Amino acid sequence: MDSLFHRQAEAEIDPGSPRIWGWSFAVVVFCLTFLSVCVTTSNSRSSTAAIGYLFAPFISGLFAVPGFATGWCTGYFVTWRRSPMQRRRWSAYAAGAVTLLVAGWIVTTLWRGNDLEQEVARVERMNSAQLEAVMRDPKLARNKFILGAIATHPKASASVLHKIVATDLPELSESMSSAFEVLGKNGRGMAVMRLVARHPNAAPEDLEFLANSKTLSVREYAASSGKLSEATIRRLANEDPFAMAYNLSGNAATPRDVLSTLALSADEGVRARVGRNPHTPDDVPRGLSVDSARSVREAVALNKAAGPDILEKLAQDPDPQVSRHVVRRQPPASQPSFKCPDIASRRGPTVICP
Repeated sequence: MDSLFHRQAEAEIDPGSPRIWGWSFAVVVFCLTFLSVCVTTSNSRSSTAAIGYLFAPFISGLFAVPGFATGWCTGYFVTWRRSPMQRRRWSAYAAGAVTLLVAGWIVTTLWRGNDLEQEVARVERMNSAQLEAVMRDPKLARNKFILGAIATHPKASASVLHKIVATDLPELSESMSSAFEVLGKNGRGMAVMRLVARHPNAAPEDLEFLANSKTLSVREYAASSGKLSEATIRRLANEDPFAMAYNLSGNAATPRDVLSTLALSADEGVRARVGRNPHTPDDVPRGLSVDSARSVREAVALNKAAGPDILEKLAQDPDPQVSRHVVRRQPPASQPSFKCPDIASRRGPTVICP
């Protein structure tokens, strides 16, 4: 009789039931996480967003582990409750507590995420005075998603942007991501300070401050601003990273001698931006008009400061993509004009002149 009672007590909690609950929870969590990552990736406008699809299975697998643990605890508690003898009470209570804590965390996260979504949407509808009021709110003024919505707002004033720059939070220099719709117009999830650096209302002194940021990506975006001093631009030009050269090559405030140096870059993207920069020295576009890269010659063809002799040469370009740009931007009759190529005597792709 004693052995029968012992076997009944041991079988009181069927070990199979918690495992079934655990695997069920793990599968559900895996699927929901995988769907969330895919939706977030598809909504992102970042050029590297597609890599999110590759990591989706691994991220989902990581979330499935605590999902299994939560399901197991839930199954253990439910099985214990259904047991007629209800032994091992404290272990069952512990398993139930885990379930309640996880459920509470999920509910709280969903509630806060939904509340933040509404707050970001409200900020995007505000006027300049209302944005100033938001920056006086201690809670909202330190939320990176709220500040991101302000930094992309066209009505954000220089004073509002200055307050963001003065906010001493490391996460404002880091990229943002969320499973909730809290990025607003910042589809690429750019750091708040990068958004401020590209805002047209940012004050020169704030851009100078961002150009000295410890974060490379923030300095890179500040480098594209025409409000920087020549001394700052020259200092940034001495930095090695490609992105720094890329942003400086398109900056109207970049000194001409720096542009001449950037025109010798091994990267065709940098050379193309130099070729299209209207402040590039006259001799540089002439050299870039015979560049081996089509994108560079196209950029020169689109440069509003390119002279008639350069345009005439590009009108004869063997690549129709280049010559077509030249033909479409005929200069006014009062200025010297290039001649339309003689189609009958010309070899190569045909250029249709108006």
